[in-house]
Amino acid sequence: MSCNPDTSAEVIARLKDEGRDYVAVGVVHPDLPFMYGDAEVDVDQFDFLVATESEQHGLFQVPHLAPIPDTDYAIGLRASALIADGGTLQLGIGAMGDAIVQSVLLRHQRNEDYRELLKRFDVDEHCAQLVETIGGRGIFEKGLYSATEMFVEGFLHLFQGGILRRPVYDFWALQQLINLGQCNPDQLKPECLVAMAELGVRELRGKDFDVLQYHGFFRDDCYYKEGQLFSASGVSCAANMANPTSQQFIAEHCLGSQLRCGKVMHGGFLLGSGAFYSALRDMQEDERRKLAMCGVDKINQLDQNPRLYKAQRQTARFINTGLNVSLNGAVASDTLENGQVLSGVGGQYNFVAMAHQLGGGRSVLMIRASRVQGGKALSNVVASYGACTIPRHLRDIIVTEYGIADLRSKTDEEVCIALINIADSRFQDELLAGAKAAGKLSPSYTVPLQFRNNLPHVISAKVAWARAKGMMPAYPFGCDFTEAELDAAKCLKAAADLSLTQKIVAIINGGEETELASRILSVLGLCEPLGFKDKLIKRLIQRLAR
Repeated sequence: MSCNPDTSAEVIARLKDEGRDYVAVGVVHPDLPFMYGDAEVDVDQFDFLVATESEQHGLFQVPHLAPIPDTDYAIGLRASALIADGGTLQLGIGAMGDAIVQSVLLRHQRNEDYRELLKRFDVDEHCAQLVETIGGRGIFEKGLYSATEMFVEGFLHLFQGGILRRPVYDFWALQQLINLGQCNPDQLKPECLVAMAELGVRELRGKDFDVLQYHGFFRDDCYYKEGQLFSASGVSCAANMANPTSQQFIAEHCLGSQLRCGKVMHGGFLLGSGAFYSALRDMQEDERRKLAMCGVDKINQLDQNPRLYKAQRQTARFINTGLNVSLNGAVASDTLENGQVLSGVGGQYNFVAMAHQLGGGRSVLMIRASRVQGGKALSNVVASYGACTIPRHLRDIIVTEYGIADLRSKTDEEVCIALINIADSRFQDELLAGAKAAGKLSPSYTVPLQFRNNLPHVISAKVAWARAKGMMPAYPFGCDFTEAELDAAKCLKAAADLSLTQKIVAIINGGEETELASRILSVLGLCEPLGFKDKLIKRLIQRLAR
């Protein structure tokens, strides 16, 4: 199923279980990479196979269009310091996710520069203890594993960069032994058998044997039948891992030399640019097999196999984005206060809840401290809000461009203080007044001086310094726009940030058709406006592109 085993496999399984009639149609596309895991299904699952051609139906692509904003780079840098070596990572799509990937690559490949950035962005000054406790500043010696609903392009860069390389295996006791350091995947020893029995693995079942043999724990020339393990010569013993006689027999005749077929990522579906699909298609099969696709019923919760998934997802960091955060720690990510829905929730709620279920797991929600709407700056840290995606009882870590707020297990007053400290300083006084009026803060509390300079131009200056050093490039993973298209996008963004009054004034004043304006108008097809609206847009662009 290539890019989409996320819900398809589950739907078909449910239809079969319910005895319902259905027709399954598979569309064969030559440009889709052949992925493994649950994406690999028997052809008999389909009633019809339909062939298509690239020229007729191109793959849906998410091109690299906009540069990573300064705010997102500051947020991504901070979030990257919360990721623990040897842990688990989940990311969403978008500029903030790309900023995290670039920061993680910098941490691993240019570690001294990365540490300098943490100092310049005051991470060491304000969040040193949190970073040391749950994250890190060093390179990824053990590597990362990913369990993510969306296999975004950033994970490919982490894989190619040698960071996404911690393999996991599909037998709970085996994975636990690896986590405990009692099983070396590169050199299996008889002691593993005793340790596995001590974990509670005794009578092996056929399906357990199959999984362990798939991963190389048992040699390919041995086999299981009716509660017995048989060697290549046909001699057998009871398939009882706790029996000393069986342990000796297995060590001599059945134990493999090293593990194989580990997965460094489990993803529900993949989405990205044409270059992303091409890179996966061209990847060697043994490498592509490490990037396993499976249903979201396995990714987004622990219910299906809690012992296994908890063992695999150690020190998990589930990193997602939100629209705003209220001073009680609740986050709105999909819906505005008036009920307008901006996006689906996706797996965000599941991952936040899972972070609280997993030992060492943490949820990280990234939120821009402010936004410009109708030409006016507004705070995304708010006193209260009439919509909620993540409730206050699941509050955990919030990251803005100005800092990190660790909200887990904190009192309401501590949460208020932590969030106001990472809010835009232009709105801190208003937030303080609201919190005090609600009885959440002591009347005498004031924002410490070190948090009173949370302003956009401060962040821009720091990012500019990093960009000049090649640490925070505008397009770290390439751009699919031409220079003229980039100019047009920048101009349209500037127009969108204007208030209605500012737009009217700009249109009235107009401007000369500079070389820049001509290029932009050509890209937008407005060289010869046909209607009144097009003429107004042309005058606005001529005014802005000076």
